[in-house]
Amino acid sequence: MNPAWITALLALVTAVATVLTIMVRIVWKLGVRVVHFLDDYAGTPERLGEPARPGFMVRLGKLEGMVTMLLAETRPNGGTSLRDVVHKTADDVAEVRHQVENINGQITDLGQRVTHVEHHLD
Repeated sequence: MNPAWITALLALVTAVATVLTIMVRIVWKLGVRVVHFLDDYAGTPERLGEPARPGFMVRLGKLEGMVTMLLAETRPNGGTSLRDVVHKTADDVAEVRHQVENINGQITDLGQRVTHVEHHLD
């Protein structure tokens, strides 16, 4: 066999091996990422030194429960929802504001009367 052919064949084998090695590494990294995603999706049981992690469907179910609870708090239900409490508080604040305005008016009237009486006494 011709030494030039052997050199060319070795170069070709080296190039093919290098390309295959790079492709295997890329596929391996992608496979690891897919496995991690699937573990996160399905959840993992408790292992030595690591607590169990619930899967996507369990976590989604918990979120749905939380959203349902939050939605219930934003709808009036006769006094116990957060919305009812906010409306009652707003009504109470408006009533207190009205009472303060009345008291301020009475104080102003009283101040005017005192001033009027003081002028008559002078």
